[in-house]
Amino acid sequence: MKKNIMFAFFILGLFVLFLVYRQHPLDSNPRTIQKVAKKAFNGPNAQLITDSYSSYFTPQAFETFVQQKYANKYHLLAHAAHKTIMLEAVTVTKDFSSPIIYHFDLRLLVTDLSSKSIHLTVSGDAQFVEHKIVAIHFLDDDLLQHLE
Repeated sequence: MKKNIMFAFFILGLFVLFLVYRQHPLDSNPRTIQKVAKKAFNGPNAQLITDSYSSYFTPQAFETFVQQKYANKYHLLAHAAHKTIMLEAVTVTKDFSSPIIYHFDLRLLVTDLSSKSIHLTVSGDAQFVEHKIVAIHFLDDDLLQHLE
């Protein structure tokens, strides 16, 4: 009898979790921003840009992302400046006024050949439609200035 009651509570708990998840599914958009930022700032293989990024974007947004050279521009600049960039942390917040906009801050560690390091923050925003990025923008002036 006790096992039947425990089993009934277990099934009831699973049902409640299912109902909660249906009404409030896990938001995968912050994870998408984190994955794109990780690849952009930790340096993808240039030959694998399409494989690395295209699944996160709509086709038009991916074309813009590539044209703006976000996929490899930071590492090319860092290489030319004899520095490396490592993504340390990503903070993502949802815009309260628009359900498709997310704001993010990326904490980066930039290191030169002598192992001198500096922490920089790159902020930005991304817009999503059906869990695909339709636009992304990095406010990267401080990083670009440091890589000159």
